[in-house]
Amino acid sequence: MLIRYGIPRGTETLTIPRTERTIRRIIITARHGSITLDVFQWIQGVGMSLYVIRDGEYVCYANSTFYDANLQRAQSLAAETSTGVEIVRYLLTHKVRGQRDVLKELNPEAAFAFERYVRRMTAAKTLEQCHRVEREAAKAYWTHWADVSLRFSGRVKTRWKRFGARKSSLSSSARLAENPPNAILNFAYNVLANEAGAGCLALGLNPLLGLSHKDNTDKPGLAHDIMEVGRPFIDQAILNWIGARVFKPNEFYELDNGVCRLDDDLLSEVAGIVVQCLPSFVHHWEWVAHRLVDDATGTASKKRTPLTEGNRKRRFANAS
Repeated sequence: MLIRYGIPRGTETLTIPRTERTIRRIIITARHGSITLDVFQWIQGVGMSLYVIRDGEYVCYANSTFYDANLQRAQSLAAETSTGVEIVRYLLTHKVRGQRDVLKELNPEAAFAFERYVRRMTAAKTLEQCHRVEREAAKAYWTHWADVSLRFSGRVKTRWKRFGARKSSLSSSARLAENPPNAILNFAYNVLANEAGAGCLALGLNPLLGLSHKDNTDKPGLAHDIMEVGRPFIDQAILNWIGARVFKPNEFYELDNGVCRLDDDLLSEVAGIVVQCLPSFVHHWEWVAHRLVDDATGTASKKRTPLTEGNRKRRFANAS
């Protein structure tokens, strides 16, 4: 595969042999360009993932896919049953527990008080109750991020140094970040969302059919459902990275509309942090598929572990 990039500042070329088996994913952040159909075919053939992330939203991913009609039928029906509530509660309970653990470093007293959200989420009986607890927990959680700051080697805008509010004045949501800390987190979550979508495909799930995030053309619902459990791990890793790093002013830039962006090298660094975190929580994604398998019939009876390779590891251990 031949990659040309750097236009218009200067073209650089990267060649990936067709026999390549060590590269697991390619992330494209360019706003313009083209990809040939041959590339998609090759990527699927070698089991690699390709993500295109443009303007803070991912556009597409290509990845080896496992198809299981029985499993996807169970997935589509679960949204309206107690199984769907059970899965959403499971994912969000682990999310708020993770947020509590992050707060133990930011503010130990706040972490102790945050325990009430864990108890309430564990006791939630409906999707509405799960969503209510999640919203309240998020509001409390991000309040304690306000003073998180970045260190720079040169002069930058004062508002670039501090995390501040999670909500951007440009979008009334977390989208369109106005400062580097929020821009870093937004990109990390976009990479995580792509990984979650690829995880769904590997498990035989349809990333579009959500349980908590319902049928939104802009967001693959199930991918956004299962990524929730990984957010606190990403948060902690980003906090650790920010605390240990001194940034250069030119590693960030601002668009005409005030949106803050990361340069290419920094994007690669953040993407690497996300990928390193995956082993900490992808077993939760497999649990979702296994729980749906329990509701399915026929060929869906076999539980697959392509993300953790748990089955392969157990077979190897038994053989030894």
